[in-house]
Amino acid sequence: MTAKLTWTEVATPIGPFWLAGVAGVVLQTAWGAGPPRDLDAELDDAALAVAAAEVAAWMKGHRTTFTVPVAPVGTPFQQSVWAALREVPFGETVTYGALAHHLRTPLGARAVGAAAGANPIPLLVPCHRVVGSRGELVGYAAGTDVKAWLLDHERRVVKATQPPLPLGLHRRSE
Repeated sequence: MTAKLTWTEVATPIGPFWLAGVAGVVLQTAWGAGPPRDLDAELDDAALAVAAAEVAAWMKGHRTTFTVPVAPVGTPFQQSVWAALREVPFGETVTYGALAHHLRTPLGARAVGAAAGANPIPLLVPCHRVVGSRGELVGYAAGTDVKAWLLDHERRVVKATQPPLPLGLHRRSE
């Protein structure tokens, strides 16, 4: 017997976010109301309840990482890019070039960008943390306005959870 593909939706400050998976393992996510019709999945909020709760907590600033299992389907190179994306800390960004260099493909910034763009699990695999060479917001499936909100949200959470500095001192991002 094959496990069934299920989906659920989470209301977020920037619109609905849906997750699809099998037996609690997230295979696909996206911004928008429900998965595409060609995705043969049944609505089942209980099957992905843990994942949905983690997304909701992340959106409220109560969580900075995801622990639910994910299984994005892609090429070995895409898998390596997606694994590297999961290492980018909450509240930080990395350039496509720096990520390519980290993966030992120093001339592969475009290949890294293509792999990030093919990420089937945005947010849980944080491709929104990758920026252009000058820090500009480029390339995000849900649009750069959503990418900007996600990065601003992370910065706000980091700032709110850091202890205050002594009078007269400023953090680098301030």
